[in-house]
Amino acid sequence: MSHEFRGDIVNLDENGARPEQQLSANPAPINSDHLQSVLPTQKGNQVDVWLQRASHLSQFGLFIFTALAIYFTVIPLYQKALLDEAIARKEIELKEANAAREKAYSHLRFFILSQFVFRAGSLCTGLLWQPPPKLEPLGKPSLPIKPSFAELLESDVPACLTRVVEEHTPLKDLRPEDRKLFDESLLALSGDLLNIRQSAKAEYDEVPKRAAVDRNALSPPGELGEEELTAYQKRVRDLSIWKEQSRIGAAYGKAIRERLMTLLPKK
Repeated sequence: MSHEFRGDIVNLDENGARPEQQLSANPAPINSDHLQSVLPTQKGNQVDVWLQRASHLSQFGLFIFTALAIYFTVIPLYQKALLDEAIARKEIELKEANAAREKAYSHLRFFILSQFVFRAGSLCTGLLWQPPPKLEPLGKPSLPIKPSFAELLESDVPACLTRVVEEHTPLKDLRPEDRKLFDESLLALSGDLLNIRQSAKAEYDEVPKRAAVDRNALSPPGELGEEELTAYQKRVRDLSIWKEQSRIGAAYGKAIRERLMTLLPKK
């Protein structure tokens, strides 16, 4: 049986299978149209790569910018808000402390001036004046009646107040402005007391003259019987004079104390 052979020689392997077609030593020439279609694709891939890189860089830059913005703006603003809140709280505490201090000082000032007024009123106004004398029994010699408040009307009350100021050391605890106001008020008070003393002394010295002109011009010292009034007529007159002068002197001392009260701060 005859076999027909084609022009190409086909090599078979041991199993009779056809091997893969061998590549020729000289490759086929590249088509220019195919090359032109491949180059734009490679360029597009490179653009995509650079776009992705730029995207990553922009995201990283945005992260850095956000972090810096938070560090340089948000955090300082937050810290400033905390500081403002702390300052406001301290200002409130300071106002409360100042109010409490002013209240305590107000009480202290009133206490200091009250002590001064009480002491000056006791030493310079005849507050501790002598009790009224008593009538002695019949036949017993009577002692002369010492005029009441005579020493007060002769004394220099402004000088006495000045001595009390020097001795009253708590006045040094007053604030300078309060001490200045106190000294000015005391100076004005001293000038006023001179006029009060002049008027009271004139009325005081007039009492014996009034009793000499008219015995009934003065109120009697107390309830006395007719016999006692006759026996002690001179004594009664002296007691009446003493009583009237005591009234004038007490009014004078009261006037001084009332004006000393004006040194106290108003509540």
